[in-house]
Amino acid sequence: MKYTVILVLTVMLFACTKGDNELFEKLLSFIEPCVKESNVNSDIIEKLIKNNEFANDNALKCFLKCVYTKAGIMSEDGDFNADELKKTLDDGQSPDLVNKCKDLKGSDSCDTAFLVAKCMEDQ
Repeated sequence: MKYTVILVLTVMLFACTKGDNELFEKLLSFIEPCVKESNVNSDIIEKLIKNNEFANDNALKCFLKCVYTKAGIMSEDGDFNADELKKTLDDGQSPDLVNKCKDLKGSDSCDTAFLVAKCMEDQ
């Protein structure tokens, strides 16, 4: 099951990096360790990818935190690096989006990562 999650995330990651090979390779190296660390369920990841459905699931929240921290987008204590976060924007998304979302705070750093990811997607 872990390999299914890794495969799905790899495909999603390639699409999200818009062919930026350096960014893709960087983020790809975080997927497997973050899946193992968070023990995220493949069904939850599939719903996130296919339907933009953010399940209120602690494993998903900690998976997002793991990827963000390893990528240098978020510190261990939940503070976001706006410049790094802007590099993840899709074409057509305004950099102002980062300013709207980067200062959200959850009950812990996993929750904060989830809130920021959801905010970025909802805008």
